[in-house]
Amino acid sequence: NASYSERFWADDLFKSSDGYIKPFMQFPISELSAIAVTGGAELSNIQNYTGDSTIMLDEAARERQIGATAGLAYTFDTRRNGLDEPTYAYVKVTGDVGGLGADNEYVKGTFIGNITSNALNDQVTLRATVEGGAIASIGDGPGTRITDRFKMSPNQVMGFATLGMGPRDLAATDEDALGGNMYTAARLEADFPIGLPEEYGITGGVFAHAGSVWGLDNPGTVDDAFYLRASAGAALNWDTPLGPLRFYYAVPVVKESYDEERRFGVSISTGF
Repeated sequence: NASYSERFWADDLFKSSDGYIKPFMQFPISELSAIAVTGGAELSNIQNYTGDSTIMLDEAARERQIGATAGLAYTFDTRRNGLDEPTYAYVKVTGDVGGLGADNEYVKGTFIGNITSNALNDQVTLRATVEGGAIASIGDGPGTRITDRFKMSPNQVMGFATLGMGPRDLAATDEDALGGNMYTAARLEADFPIGLPEEYGITGGVFAHAGSVWGLDNPGTVDDAFYLRASAGAALNWDTPLGPLRFYYAVPVVKESYDEERRFGVSISTGF
């Protein structure tokens, strides 16, 4: 398992480079569950930062970091039994230690749980999802960087841009988003027919999402407390040959004044 990506963030204020090589072994522990063991190396870098946030300047000055990583992942999936049940559940829990040998050594854990149920002769699909995560620095290093921290995306809470919620350096000219050491999100969603022929693969949907990102190792004057955000909206789902697409319109109903909204979007619809 390997990946490398470069991305411009926060109105092109900086570019991040992230990559990893993580061989893994997975083996079942029951009919419905499995454990995966991973190990490898990862790198991260912050380049070309052009803002004036003290926190981001300090983090960018640490430049490229390369470290070892190891972890465990547990999954539980009722679909493993091969039965076409109207209701199924999915759970994944991960635990990792990373940045070993670099200046950003950390432990991290994540959780996601989903229940999906088909009703009314499989015409309506109901989904409930809860997820969360936390990362904590270990050793005597300077703490997590934005490349390590959680960054909420519209796929997790619609109505907000990527890095649109969470701690911000409001003293900086561009009010830089910083991500957070902890996050949580909850989603309730329903998909249903809208009267079009089934072969078109188009359905409607409604949803309500909520979540938050919070916590910094070195907050300084930044308010990194927990503040809940929430949104609600409607979607049009289209099952295309390229994959299921979701066109949505979301309205943030609980937000902070400095949040960055993204009310309309198109996403790859994910399922469990």
